[in-house]
Amino acid sequence: MLDVVVELAVASKDEHGDFADAMADTDPEARLVLAALCAQVRFLLERSASGRLWRSIVNHIIKIEEQTFAVPELGLRWQRVTMRFHCQIHDDDFDGEGLPEPIKSVFQALPAQSYAKAKLAALGQYFSAEAAPSLSIIRGVVAVGEEQLEIGVGPTAP
Repeated sequence: MLDVVVELAVASKDEHGDFADAMADTDPEARLVLAALCAQVRFLLERSASGRLWRSIVNHIIKIEEQTFAVPELGLRWQRVTMRFHCQIHDDDFDGEGLPEPIKSVFQALPAQSYAKAKLAALGQYFSAEAAPSLSIIRGVVAVGEEQLEIGVGPTAP
């Protein structure tokens, strides 16, 4: 699941200073702007060139839920929507070293000093490399017309 919080905020002030808070209003124009923002998020993830990396991880979106925020008893309706994307992701592809694909490609594409890259690097430390056994001999048979030739490379090869 991926949760995306989309909101229109207003600047507020209290005894501790300035802060941003979700706008609490029933303004229908604000609802339209909020709906447009939600549509832009979907477009960026599902269709845009900048969402290509995300789509390399997600096989397909199963469903999308949208939850609005309101307190009907007080007559308040925040200009906030949480979009929850239920996704099926591609299975991990382990190559024996570090992070598996497709998260390895995400790691490589992230900016060097990003928080996510640092966390994925730490996670990668938990994937121990498995040493493959060394190859000592290769044998095979090559057919040339009617003739068969046995070939091999290694200490006991023909």
